[in-house]
Amino acid sequence: MKRKSKALLLLALAVLTLALAVVFIGNFNRAAEQYAQTHIQREVSMLIEKTILAYLEESGASYGDFCTLRYSDNGKLSSITIDTLKLNVFKSEVLLRVNNLLSENDSTEFRVPWGNLTGSKWLSGRGGSITIKAVPLGMAAGGTESVFESVGINQSVHRIYFELRAAVSLLTPFSHTDCELTSTVCIAETVIIGEVPDVYFGASEQP
Repeated sequence: MKRKSKALLLLALAVLTLALAVVFIGNFNRAAEQYAQTHIQREVSMLIEKTILAYLEESGASYGDFCTLRYSDNGKLSSITIDTLKLNVFKSEVLLRVNNLLSENDSTEFRVPWGNLTGSKWLSGRGGSITIKAVPLGMAAGGTESVFESVGINQSVHRIYFELRAAVSLLTPFSHTDCELTSTVCIAETVIIGEVPDVYFGASEQP
């Protein structure tokens, strides 16, 4: 009887240990994936912003290169024509540079202290560390968007944003997950006084 009770106790302890291990690994994986995604998102955003700013500086491109403002006879802004051809050239060049950088670095590894995954500020940076690898999946893609944002009474800002999307696979010691990273950078802007004018898309006519 005692042996049977002891066996049941050992079995219960084993089941409890297994359950705790499953819960721990599940929580660990979620924390590791969240940490990794945040880390990679920051790195990718910095890479994209650096690439875009470098190209804008090299080309000398500004708002006037992408958009043409037209005024009525009384001096009122009547329309904005967005040069889609120039924006497509810009998009192609940025994507080419970003994808070249991603292909040169087919994987990125970084180490995370165990304490950082507990959510406790007291344990942050403590304990051993684990290695997380990020592997790009396919080619990055992107596009541009025209947005008007109010900045005050009778004033708005017209901005052209470039959004880039890149898929990566995050590998932790116990799992892997695929995610899409998105980064948005303003590439041109101007302040509009008065009503928001009509917006047209196409090649700007040269005066």
